[in-house]
Amino acid sequence: MFKKSLKGHDGILLEPCSSIHSFFMYMNIDCFFLDKDRRILKILWNFGPRRISSIIKGSRYVLEIPAGKVTKDSVNEGEILEFSNI
Repeated sequence: MFKKSLKGHDGILLEPCSSIHSFFMYMNIDCFFLDKDRRILKILWNFGPRRISSIIKGSRYVLEIPAGKVTKDSVNEGEILEFSNI
């Protein structure tokens, strides 16, 4: 919160998390709601400031990344995300 960009960060993984808000944010983000197996339940593309998401049933994690960092055709709901510390 209170950041104007996520510059220098690949993203933020929130746990446990089943809904988000973007109050006090000044940028758009792409949000991936994941279950316990990191399967994508819901994607919110270009989620803007001063918004509240719905509660996503079964969500355990939310991955927030800068809007546009990945393309809409490169990831889909139902896929499993793998993380690495590169």
